[in-house]
This record gives sequence, C-alpha cells and structure tokens, in this order.
Amino acid sequence: MLSAAWPGRADIPPKPGPGEFFHDLANAIDEEDAQEIRSLQQSTFQQAGVPIVVVTVNRMQAYDPGSPSIESFARRWFDTWGIGGQAKNDGILVIITTGDRERLSQRIIKLEERTDAEVVCAVSTESGRYDRAESFSGLCVGLLALAVGNKLFVMAKWDASASVSLGWQVTLIVLGFVAGSLLASYWHPLRRLFVTKSEMRTEVLRRAHQVFSQHGVGDTLHRGGLLIYLSLFERQLEIRADRPVAEKLSQEGLEAVRDAVLAKLREGHMTDGLVAGLDKSEALLAEALPSTGKDTSALSNEVLLFHPRP
Repeated sequence: MLSAAWPGRADIPPKPGPGEFFHDLANAIDEEDAQEIRSLQQSTFQQAGVPIVVVTVNRMQAYDPGSPSIESFARRWFDTWGIGGQAKNDGILVIITTGDRERLSQRIIKLEERTDAEVVCAVSTESGRYDRAESFSGLCVGLLALAVGNKLFVMAKWDASASVSLGWQVTLIVLGFVAGSLLASYWHPLRRLFVTKSEMRTEVLRRAHQVFSQHGVGDTLHRGGLLIYLSLFERQLEIRADRPVAEKLSQEGLEAVRDAVLAKLREGHMTDGLVAGLDKSEALLAEALPSTGKDTSALSNEVLLFHPRP
C-alpha cells in the first residue's frame, strides 16, 4: 500500500532484537506494570521456550488501515516480526489497541444520554482456569516424551529388548508433564482440545454473573443495568440484564442485542461488534427506559478488561 493514501500512517516497526518482548507504543502502561509484564514474559520464555510478545498501539488503522479486523492486523504484525520458531510455530502476540477502548467508552456515554439505564461492556481473555485441561495436556506430552525416549534408546542400542531405566522414565514423564502443562497454559489451541463446550459455557456464565454482581450492574439507581460480556478463549458472548430491563426488553430484545454483536464478531470485527451491540441497546433502552434528564450514572463508562491468568 502507498503511505500517501493513508495520512498519518505509521509502518509496523522493524523486528526487535532477541528477548525484547514488551513494546508500549501507545504509552498506555506505567513502568511498574511494565516491569511485571516483562518479568512474566521472561519467566515463560525460560520455562517453556514460548515467546509472548505484548504490543500496545493507539489504533490499528494507524499502522495498517487496510486490515479488516484485529485478527488480520495481528497476523500481519506476527508475520512481519517472525514471532516464535518456524519449526514449532509457538510464538504468541498480544496486541492492545487503546484507541478502540476509548471509542467504546465514548459510545457508552452517548448511549446513556438517552436512557436511565446503564450499560457495561466487559472483555475477558478467558473465563476459567481449566487446570484439568492443562494437566491432561501435560500427561499426554509426558507419555509422548516417554515413548520417544524409549524409541531413541532402542535405536541407539540396536537392541529391540533394550529399555530406558526407571529413573529416566520418571524423569521423561515429569519433564514432559511440566512442558505440556506450561504450553497449554499459554497456547489456547492446545488447551481448548481438552475443554468441553459445556465446561466453557459453565465458566462463562459463572464469570459473567460475577462481573455483573461485583461491578454493581445489578444495583443501579433505576435497576437498569445491562452487561455485554465477551470471553475470548471460549469465543462466547453473554448478555445479562437486571430484572426490570429484562422484563422491558423481553428475551427477544436481549437476543437482538446479542445477534447484533455476533454478526460483527463472525466477520472478525470485535470492536465493531461491541459498538453494534451498544447501538442496538441504545435503540431499545431509549424507548423502554428513557432518560429523565438527571445524571444518574453511577458506573464507570470504561470497558472492563480482565486477564485472570497471571
């Protein structure tokens, strides 16, 4: 693409040096948090050999206006930097777009000017820990390590009856278990293999209820709370409303909000999906619970972001 066609565009920066995993291009993270993130990145890389690169940008359009979604933008950045080993394909890239978060906050403010209801958007990287899935992954990798170790030992000895000693068998299983558990902890596709849909749904409902309760969505002045909760690992969406709102909008109205979000999510547009949900919420709530002209907002208009896994 020609840069002249996109005023203000900044190209993706050159590939950083080895061990440089944190890049706060939006200046959105304070130094104390940045140091903690760097420490976790280095620890994960040393223990599991998996590089987790974190990048913050103001808006993805400033770097790649042609990308139709955050997924394609992240893929281009991932490929440009060549994150992870080519043979293992084990690199992880986390891109945080602060400008999109501000866009959603402003949309919530505008929505609440037309209604006494209060809407909260929450996005979580995952809703559950799924420790059992990590254990299953570790067990599988441990058994695989044992099988490979025995095979290599037999090949080295040229004796089909030869076998690895008990001590080495235990060592191979333990090392494989640890490696498999750590890999599943940070690589979603592997962990998802060992988690059932019902488990994920249960965790999403539990976490959505927790956010709804702990952040006061069900305790607003006019009992007009509405939560749009998106969980990324599970790829699930939950719309939860206080009883008066649920009664006024009916199940059909709540499903309309859900469908508006999902339509954009299926196209790969997460931010646009949440905006579409807010647009639909405004149209419904402005009629069902119109503004009385008083500032009754008690909840933050900031998008809630959750990352349960340290």
